[in-house]
Amino acid sequence: MRHLDLVLQNRNTTRLYAALAVKIHACLMARAAPAVADKMHAQGLRPYSMFALKQAQSIAFRFSLLHEDAMPLYESARDAKLFDVSGLDGGIAVLERVESSDVPVSELRSPIKDRVKVLFATPAAYKRADRYHNMFDLPPLLYSVADKLRLFEGVDVPNEEVDALRSCVAYNKYSLRSEQYCLKEGLEIPAFVGEMDIRCEGTTEQNSTFALLLRYAAYAGVGAKTALGMGGILVDET
Repeated sequence: MRHLDLVLQNRNTTRLYAALAVKIHACLMARAAPAVADKMHAQGLRPYSMFALKQAQSIAFRFSLLHEDAMPLYESARDAKLFDVSGLDGGIAVLERVESSDVPVSELRSPIKDRVKVLFATPAAYKRADRYHNMFDLPPLLYSVADKLRLFEGVDVPNEEVDALRSCVAYNKYSLRSEQYCLKEGLEIPAFVGEMDIRCEGTTEQNSTFALLLRYAAYAGVGAKTALGMGGILVDET
């Protein structure tokens, strides 16, 4: 696992017919070899996540690599000087880039000492019974995290253990609001953004499981459509 963080030129993206991360994803797929693009589209669980976040003077873009299968996309994002985004004349220039080191999953297991702050930086939602849901509920947001952890790291956290976290995670304070995420013209997903101050009050084993899932989620994203910019989270344990 590793992060690639890019600082992008500040552009007005309000007139785009889809979220910026969706557009950048299309750029990366267009640059990829056909076999790579076909493999990524065919996979149910993508071996990467990404999100874009508008800031005051720039746009932050993060590509998180979960498995070597997605290395061609990672390298394409890393080496890019410009994203030729459809709908923006001149594209978006890459101003800075920062690569993190590989992080083994074994480093994610230590229990959270006290409380942790979680920022849902980009709209998060989960799908159940063929519908997207934007009400916060911890287990449905973490099921896909556990699935990716199982597939890409060989670490099995059964859904029953994820469900059990519902009763042992306390929310000291939170500020969440609904926000639509546009995948394409005419298709917006109901989701939410915001922040939470969380504490795990379960057993040592439950605390360790929660810490593992939450830290891995910072790479995998939470909920649905994480390869297209949704469910990007930042975790602060300081």
